[in-house]
Amino acid sequence: MNNEDKLWKEQFKDLKTAADLCIDQITITDGNGVFLKISKDCDEYFGIKEEDMVGKSSFDMEKTGIFNISSSAEVIRRRQKVRFIQTTKANKRIFVTGYPVFDENENIIKVVNISTDITNDEDLERELKDTETKLEWLKNERRKRMRNEENFFGTESKNMKEIRSLVEHFASKDILILLLGDTGVGKSHIAKYIHNISNRNKEPFITINCGAIPHNLLESELFGYEKGSFTGALHTGKPGLFEIADNGTIFLDEIAELPLDLQVKLLTVLEEKKFRRIGGENYIDLKARILAATNKDLSNCVKEGTFREDLYYRINVFPIKIPPLSERVEDIPELIDIFLKSYSNKYETSKKVGPDAYEALLLYKYPGNIRELRNIIERLVIINEDEVITEKDVRKVIKIDNTVKDESKGMEKEEEIEIVPLKKGIEEYEKSLLKATSKKYKTTREQARVLGVDQSIIVRKRQKYSI
Repeated sequence: MNNEDKLWKEQFKDLKTAADLCIDQITITDGNGVFLKISKDCDEYFGIKEEDMVGKSSFDMEKTGIFNISSSAEVIRRRQKVRFIQTTKANKRIFVTGYPVFDENENIIKVVNISTDITNDEDLERELKDTETKLEWLKNERRKRMRNEENFFGTESKNMKEIRSLVEHFASKDILILLLGDTGVGKSHIAKYIHNISNRNKEPFITINCGAIPHNLLESELFGYEKGSFTGALHTGKPGLFEIADNGTIFLDEIAELPLDLQVKLLTVLEEKKFRRIGGENYIDLKARILAATNKDLSNCVKEGTFREDLYYRINVFPIKIPPLSERVEDIPELIDIFLKSYSNKYETSKKVGPDAYEALLLYKYPGNIRELRNIIERLVIINEDEVITEKDVRKVIKIDNTVKDESKGMEKEEEIEIVPLKKGIEEYEKSLLKATSKKYKTTREQARVLGVDQSIIVRKRQKYSI
């Protein structure tokens, strides 16, 4: 027995003595949810004797109906304090609070639960119900706010309207969605949005960046391990992220970076809906929903031999391609407003974007996509001392090339018209017309008004012709 176990044994002895003298029920489990100590009146509270609880898993007791929900299991799933009303096998209504105990590595090593019998206390139960109702309302309001604050779709472009419609339609269906697109287009935000509007939104959302975790640690992070599985393993074992996610959502970001040996195991998990910890013998059911994302062409990865073909077909059932920001300039104004509001609140200031600054921001092509736009707006909010952000402020943080080449001071009149394909001729005329109006009118909004088209068309055409 190590020093830590000896210390806990002494603490348990004192705690059990104190617990037996108080009116509340106290139970203690280890980091895996196995009951270690229980105070008196166990059978009266839970309908089961103390000797039948000690050494048993709280997760198993949920499944057998001894608890409708276990506080220890919930603490381990959520990794935080929990509080709720519990119904036990003894038909008791219990108000229970579960407290996690962490070690220096932030691993849960114990869970302490304090339970109060409220079966006959109608006033207390009614008060708790009212509190639960208020909390539920606050959670719903928070979800609504998250819909607005974390909406990085933009709503103007046709592509993003279609993607948003698809996402909202399939969010409540447990299908594996594969998000495709360049770095910075908003794949992780869309994944979080899917989780937030799904029926799993009260459960954990866990992001796993397959390229950020060292390969030799990735398997234990995903699937967990039993005690003694390898040198350096915790003596209590450790649940993996697939297990911690429980009924929530697992987002496998940069899935193309997953090592080939783990691709095999992931395919097995997706097919069989179960997995085992490293060194474990028992299978654990996969309850979580899987979302995945990559900025690579997985079909090319299959050809190059870096991604398994069978896994590719398994996760490519419902792919969603997110276009780069340069292909949906209509979304830029709304995204600017969203980020401006967010960072103005964050830095406790009030900023506005002037017309010239808007013009400059619309002309930039954003190779880093939404992530770059967001960072630009944050920098502008931070560095600008005035209330209104100007074009000069914008040019301090980004380089915009909107110079117009002088082609002999305008179009030369030709006595004869050169015959070219119609498409090319239209494009040449379009280009000349845009150059002429850009000299006369200062903003794309004015150009759009004069030419009788939407501003987004002017912006897109100017980018196309490098005007």
